[in-house]
Amino acid sequence: MINNGPSPDLVADAILSVVEGKITDARVPVGEDSDYFSDTLNKQTQEEFETTVKNALSL
Repeated sequence: MINNGPSPDLVADAILSVVEGKITDARVPVGEDSDYFSDTLNKQTQEEFETTVKNALSL
């Protein structure tokens, strides 16, 4: 999961959009992993989310 993240170009585009003011969100999801974690965060408490992330990343 974490070792196969989005391409640097996608991340750079997201950063540029924030810098240029095109995106003003506090979090900017980039890639498929971020969709999963964003959806999960919205459905769980912060504590549950942290546990889910630790388990997903084998931490």
